[in-house]
Amino acid sequence: MISIVLPVYNAEQYLQESLNSILEQTYTDFELLVLDDGSTDKSIEIVEAYSDNRIRLFRGNHNFIATLNKGIAESRGKYIARMDADDVMVLNRLQKQVKIMEEYPDVAVCSSCAEAFGLQHGIMGSGLGLIDKPLPYLLYGNFLIHPATMIRKSFLVDNGVKYANCPFAEDYKMWFDIARHGGKFFVLPEALLRYRFSESQVSYQNTKEQLDSALSIQQDIMELLLNMNTYKPELLMSLYDTLAELNNDGLLSANTIFTLYHQLFVTIKQ
Repeated sequence: MISIVLPVYNAEQYLQESLNSILEQTYTDFELLVLDDGSTDKSIEIVEAYSDNRIRLFRGNHNFIATLNKGIAESRGKYIARMDADDVMVLNRLQKQVKIMEEYPDVAVCSSCAEAFGLQHGIMGSGLGLIDKPLPYLLYGNFLIHPATMIRKSFLVDNGVKYANCPFAEDYKMWFDIARHGGKFFVLPEALLRYRFSESQVSYQNTKEQLDSALSIQQDIMELLLNMNTYKPELLMSLYDTLAELNNDGLLSANTIFTLYHQLFVTIKQ
């Protein structure tokens, strides 16, 4: 069984469309955990209007990280599928992701591309397939689309992984924690989610804070990769120190450094 974790906060404008896309999935063996995050609109009324016994409604105060972790704790499925209340699942999303998780028992997270709609349009992400060592890819940036992911619950439980209080980048931090515990990723090349861009999005409203959190995570990934590296460690550490000095002098951006080391670590397969 799959546990779909759907946090809801004042989502009445788009919630019904999102719920319908979940309940109409070709893969039907799931529970839908709707976790109200302290909504003050009619979101709860919309959920309560459904009679589908797969829906489990939880009410809580406004605390997004705590709400996500409650979803993990309350989930009863083998896999946890994330979903947001303003997005839309493609009809066979769950079916395709379960197939990958069953075929690759050592994959901790399966994601996919997404189709952007609303304020932006186009295909998001790239189908990387199986990623045995995701840390170098995460150094480049957060390449997983959070509401398009499916996570193996046993991996979270066995390694004590949950969402951390990392403002507006809690998903990126979780991927890092999963990767440093040896989890493998798989990214399907298909757009299995329609991802809505709107002015009400938390990430849209808090772009600077999200970038600051992401930079902090990238620095942690960089430090871990340098310490794990066995290919000329002194050389790579010395190079990093030199590049960091250029960054401090305003001559080189942090993203340029992370991009360079992403390419290095992917090439040397560390």
